[in-house]
Amino acid sequence: MIGIEGMTGVGKTTLALNLIRENENMLMLEMSKLHGLIVEKIVNDNIDQDEMISYVEGLLTAISYKVIDKQVEFYFTCGDTCRNKIDIKRLKIKVLYFFPLLGSIINKKLKEIMDIEILNATIVYVGRDISALYSELDYHFTLIADINTRYERLQKRDNYSGIEFYEREKLEKIIARSQDTLEIDTTDLSKEDTLKKANQIIKWGGNYEQENNQS
Repeated sequence: MIGIEGMTGVGKTTLALNLIRENENMLMLEMSKLHGLIVEKIVNDNIDQDEMISYVEGLLTAISYKVIDKQVEFYFTCGDTCRNKIDIKRLKIKVLYFFPLLGSIINKKLKEIMDIEILNATIVYVGRDISALYSELDYHFTLIADINTRYERLQKRDNYSGIEFYEREKLEKIIARSQDTLEIDTTDLSKEDTLKKANQIIKWGGNYEQENNQS
């Protein structure tokens, strides 16, 4: 099992997608997809904060998943699919807002799914504070990049405004970062170079010193 975490714009999803494309036995699971599915229902149903925890616990009993294009997709058994209903870019800010209150509850469901070892595949898990959810990862990467690079990437990818980016920065800094991870600075790396570096680290069993000596 592989974990990839980091702040917005560092290249987490891009790295995960590249890993699963070149490795037949890998699947990607994005935490934000399950969180987004839940948050969308909270917002649409106008749930008060006092009722939120019990409401979410009820929703999680109606969550299932399927694998589409090597990605784990979540859906309500009543028919509202994650892929068809969620505006991921806009909801991610709301997901960050609700994370401190609901993160641990939703992550229990994620852990159940991860423990199933879907199709006996290696799961590439993309999210934040992954150690709180699953400590026994084979490789646990934290991607970093300087703030200007991350902002430029988000502007290009999602047409983010400065205000939207600043709001995300404030919310993301509240979320804990896992410790003792394999750090890759993607500031000056292309997506191909980031994949190459991750593969080198995996090849050498997470041994940075050996990987660097071979670079």
